[in-house]
Amino acid sequence: MAMQQQLDLYQQMFYVPQARCDYLACLFFLMSRVKLAEKAKRTVERVTLTLFGYGQPREEYLMLKLFQHAISEEVRSAPTIADVIESHPLFLSIALHAREMRCGVSSGKPIDETFEGTFFDPHARAEYIRHLQMLHHLTEQFVNAMFGSVRQMPYSISSIVRELLAAAKLLD
Repeated sequence: MAMQQQLDLYQQMFYVPQARCDYLACLFFLMSRVKLAEKAKRTVERVTLTLFGYGQPREEYLMLKLFQHAISEEVRSAPTIADVIESHPLFLSIALHAREMRCGVSSGKPIDETFEGTFFDPHARAEYIRHLQMLHHLTEQFVNAMFGSVRQMPYSISSIVRELLAAAKLLD
């Protein structure tokens, strides 16, 4: 085999899993449903982090696309939202490890902590409250911007919104 052909194949070996992240997302989903040794899961985590440069800025977009596909796969396959919340998908471990590598500090907190356990942790509780306040502020800004732009909105958009609102009220 010519050197150029070997180089092309080697590059494709990294390019395809990065560009076609649905393959890895499917692998993550299947691995979270099958009982595997912890060593096998750690190996897949390390290979994935290596493949995406440990979330460095150049590969971060591709890694986020992978997480997006993995989340879609989890949600699409779960019978209820509670099943998604209670599952321990592999992509969460990878995202956590990538963040720890970027920060250089491990959180030291257990991954499978319950909401109640987390809520009584003073640091986590303060962070939770801060995020809720930020969400409230951003939601308020969004709603104000939407109501402020009603007069400038094209008729077609306002008509669609009116129909969606009427349909949503029928569901209640």
